[in-house]
Amino acid sequence: MAEISEWLRTKMGDDIAPVNRDIVIADAAVKLACRARDAHRETQVAAIFEIAS
Repeated sequence: MAEISEWLRTKMGDDIAPVNRDIVIADAAVKLACRARDAHRETQVAAIFEIAS
């Protein structure tokens, strides 16, 4: 996502604010949690979050 925003700013001249990496990481974590819930893998993902923190 950050790479896309950077490309649009530099190559296309679009006025897009830089992406905050913390927001990108939080978004990925939420998406992972939702997919884990849908696949009934919450325990495994919780273990990954525990290790990463």
